[in-house]
Amino acid sequence: MENINRNTEEYYVERIDAKRIVNGQIQYFLKWKGYNETENTWEAVENMNCDDLIAAFEAKEMFKNIATGNQVLKEEEEGKEGEQLKPLKIVGATKHNEHLLFLMQWKNRRDFDWINAKEANIKYPQIVIKFYEEKITFHSDDENDN
Repeated sequence: MENINRNTEEYYVERIDAKRIVNGQIQYFLKWKGYNETENTWEAVENMNCDDLIAAFEAKEMFKNIATGNQVLKEEEEGKEGEQLKPLKIVGATKHNEHLLFLMQWKNRRDFDWINAKEANIKYPQIVIKFYEEKITFHSDDENDN
């Protein structure tokens, strides 16, 4: 569970229930821990600090879209004017039909796209390496001697 600071008070996001785009800005509908569902709110993604919950929500949405036959994977990473999108970071990963997929967040855009890991390995190797470095825990031989 991740927190969001609002005027020095901390609120904890229990889950993300929905997503919408308003004036080109992504917003998520949040259920707050310790609050009734009538107090859920829409929050702009740039105000949120809960990448794990966003990744989980996006993964769930991806599987819903696949089940209904909607296209969800990015085939061509281009922005509005045709400029090449630049990756910010990988916020999650999942396996679908024996393919590893990464949930990529883009620089200067607060949206996410699922991309095939093989494509990411070729196009964005440093981003992939950084993702693995953050996720993998290494143990030294000294730790095993205790």
